[in-house]
Amino acid sequence: MGTRKQDDLVLEARRTRTRPPPLYKVLLLNLSGTKMVNLQGLSFLSELFDKVKGIQGRLAFCSLTPTLGKIFRILRLGQEAGIYADQASAVSGL
Repeated sequence: MGTRKQDDLVLEARRTRTRPPPLYKVLLLNLSGTKMVNLQGLSFLSELFDKVKGIQGRLAFCSLTPTLGKIFRILRLGQEAGIYADQASAVSGL
């Protein structure tokens, strides 16, 4: 067995290793270069939105094509999640 100081260091190392990762409450998805999202992708985004909302977080999208923007508005993803023209405006708006 080591000294008290060494034992404390070992315990601290174990505590930090098992500490959960930080919880981020703002998620920005930059969809530039994304032409279309299929039904499975939309389902994933809907689940993601529910999870982020469940931790009182915020979800936002930026750089959507006009077609994706229309789809997101029809599905009402833009009502509670933010939709921004580009990444810079999203970052400043969040």
